[in-house]
Amino acid sequence: MAGCCKAKAEDVEMTMGLVGENKGSYVEQTTYKFVGAGKGDFEITAKKNGMSKCLLIGIIVGAILALLASAALIWFLIWSATTTTTMVFSCHTNDEALWSTVRREYCCANHGIACKMSDPFDCDAGLVNSVIGWSDSKRDWCCNNKKKGCDTGKAVHEFDCDAGLSNWEHGWSNSKKSWCCANKDKGCTPKCLTESCDATCYHDVDHKGHGHVTCRDRVDWAKENVESNSLLAAINLVNKECSCQCSCNAEDFTRGAPQLQTCLMWGATHFKTFDGEDARHYGEGIAWIVKAEKVKVQSRFLETEFSNGMGAMHDIVFSGSFIGDHKLEIGALNGGKITWDGNAILEDYQHDNTFDPDGYGKIIYDDQGQLVDDTMENLPQRIVHINFEPHFYAQVFRWENHLNVRIRMPQILQDGHCGNHNGVASDDARRDVVDRIGDEVGEDDSLFESYTARTPGKRYTMADCTAGKLIQAKQECSAAHSGLAESISNKGDKELTKQMNEDCIYDVCFAGKKYAETDMIEGW
Repeated sequence: MAGCCKAKAEDVEMTMGLVGENKGSYVEQTTYKFVGAGKGDFEITAKKNGMSKCLLIGIIVGAILALLASAALIWFLIWSATTTTTMVFSCHTNDEALWSTVRREYCCANHGIACKMSDPFDCDAGLVNSVIGWSDSKRDWCCNNKKKGCDTGKAVHEFDCDAGLSNWEHGWSNSKKSWCCANKDKGCTPKCLTESCDATCYHDVDHKGHGHVTCRDRVDWAKENVESNSLLAAINLVNKECSCQCSCNAEDFTRGAPQLQTCLMWGATHFKTFDGEDARHYGEGIAWIVKAEKVKVQSRFLETEFSNGMGAMHDIVFSGSFIGDHKLEIGALNGGKITWDGNAILEDYQHDNTFDPDGYGKIIYDDQGQLVDDTMENLPQRIVHINFEPHFYAQVFRWENHLNVRIRMPQILQDGHCGNHNGVASDDARRDVVDRIGDEVGEDDSLFESYTARTPGKRYTMADCTAGKLIQAKQECSAAHSGLAESISNKGDKELTKQMNEDCIYDVCFAGKKYAETDMIEGW
């Protein structure tokens, strides 16, 4: 009997049953996973199938044993019927979002836990770093359901904008680029200034630190030094090196192409005219920079605490029929604005910094460009790039109390403090310009919204330089230009050497020793 009633392998089905927390070998997941004896919540248990052969024998025995049949049959049916297991779950784990429906119902009915589906994400956890710390699914869910983490454009997280700066373009994430550009002015994508052959090429002209030049000049240098006198090869090289600025072609170098010259204005106030003359401006008032039939440029000069009676350029205005008689006015940072026909434009040099002047060209405001006065290189740069068609280019450097300006344009019938552009430098001296067009712009001819009458400034002579300053100025100029002066003297031009030294000493006496390094270089 015992042998007969013993369960055989074919009568047993192996199923997973709960044996108690930390008493089995498995834990409940989507599928069961073996984790080792004594480490899980579930174990394989035996499940008996239907009625076994022992039941049939019991019935026969019960028939013979009539007195015991009823009691035996009831007892045996209870014992032999298919058994089920009441599932018992652990309801105090932290993975509720992964629970099955059965487990959730059990824990709700027996422990009051998980009766309502909890949020799949904790939208307060990591909120301060949501932009780079959250997954896209968490950001979407929290934004849609909790209104948190929606602003992906303003990360509270601060980045180290010096780390990896040398490889920012390829090594930084978009979030870091956006944050560092907006907050530290680093990692900003450069904006194209223009695409022509007379724009400034931001590339070392001869790989020796000599600064940026126009695309045309760069092509000329490359043709002679890199591409074996091949114009087309030099053009292709420069267009590639300065792809954001240069767009040259062979026609730009034919005889019919306009020859552009440059006028520089800096400090209080130095001029290098189109024809190469060194000139100065004194006092306050409005003066003509370029006076021509189609092109009109005027500047307002004001004294500053640093100019010692000499006028510094505070505002400049561009107008004329070549831009439809519109007016572009640019002032110094302190109290000045950038306006087009009296309306403020380009108020932020980092964002929305490009202005289309009614189809006459392009105006861009940024912090990139070759300085006119290198003594300002350690100060934050704010530069307005002006590109008017055809072939008129200017850069206006905005400093706290004055402007520096570079104008590049073809030769036309003109006059003004930038000279008459006739190829003769000697007739561009201040006294010659005043003789031709007068010492000031009358109120009726002024292009400015407000008028400043002419006030002659004191013209200092070396007699006004104190003995102490004179000795210091001579020492500064001698130290700064000994090599250059010696080079010129060796060529026999002693008069030029003398003039350069006198100019340097004058400027150091009345404008400071910083000009010992730059003034004569600009003139030279």
